[in-house]
Amino acid sequence: PSVISYYTQIDCAVFDDLTSDFKSKAESEQQQKHNEQDTLAKAIDEGIKIDKDRTDAINRAEKRKAFDKLKNQYKDSAREHCWQDAIDYARKAKQELDEKSLDFSLEISNIDADIEEFQSKLSEERVRFEIFKKEIKLARDFFNENLWQEAISHSEKALDYNADDVEAKRIISESRLKLDNKDKIK
Repeated sequence: PSVISYYTQIDCAVFDDLTSDFKSKAESEQQQKHNEQDTLAKAIDEGIKIDKDRTDAINRAEKRKAFDKLKNQYKDSAREHCWQDAIDYARKAKQELDEKSLDFSLEISNIDADIEEFQSKLSEERVRFEIFKKEIKLARDFFNENLWQEAISHSEKALDYNADDVEAKRIISESRLKLDNKDKIK
């Protein structure tokens, strides 16, 4: 009976306030823990994004380096009049070009124009070679038939298309010698 009288005198509102404070602190701690987890997740995501950006930058730099090397190779081949090599290197360079680069469209246009020029030069070279082959064959035939002047004429035409051709120079030299000998005999 005496214990019961104490309970009737206790103010239960104190417990309500303590319970409310406890719940409030627990919710605050839970919110803080949640905020810390969000901050940590954001930091991890940011770190992953930075790593990905760094990797992308390295990959773009490597692609640009490969592109520049191929571009130099096709320019060198063009300077050496190796048109097929220039075309092949230009096509490979085009594949290495980074679509995200600022000058992508301009580079593609320039490479396409270069390829078109190289193809034109290659076609011209092939035509010149065919004409050369025809002229050197005629020169050979005329030389073998002892038609020295015609052999010289066609050899000179062949040299117009291939100035370094040894056979054309030989036919001219030997034909002139034969003509000189023929004039001496008369």
